[in-house]
Amino acid sequence: AAIGCDASTQSILLASKRHANKMFVAGDATALPFATNSIEAVFSFHVLMHFDRAAIDLVFAEVARVLRPRGIFVVDVASGVRRRFRPRVISGWHGATSLTRGQFAELGKSVGLLPKAIVGVALAPIHRIPARARPYIIDLDRYLAAIVPDLASYLVGCFFKETAP
Repeated sequence: AAIGCDASTQSILLASKRHANKMFVAGDATALPFATNSIEAVFSFHVLMHFDRAAIDLVFAEVARVLRPRGIFVVDVASGVRRRFRPRVISGWHGATSLTRGQFAELGKSVGLLPKAIVGVALAPIHRIPARARPYIIDLDRYLAAIVPDLASYLVGCFFKETAP
């Protein structure tokens, strides 16, 4: 069974109303409300970019704690290489924290989460392109992001937890 987890109790209430047959819990990504080795997979999108590096380290450690051996963690982060070309004002907000593919992989390895794949997503600012033009650009964008993942806006990592020692 899937469980939605968010730090915002308002978001949990809204999700519970919209999806009454699903389970949602309030929780902090750095202190997840789940038992050790109890979760098969964790998906986290557009979350890490809101944290500083120390908090991201805690999130990875916490995910490693709750994942079962051979569990999967799919997560995205703003591309560190891309951000060097167009730096953002550090504000604790969207994209303030970014990682390179190497940093992303090492972060996982440091807590026993082995990188299975790290791919680039969204090379072009697709959200700024008129909606009617997007279908003509999206395939090219995916192709180019696959060739030069470090230049994509985001990196998506798939990590798996090593088996218990």
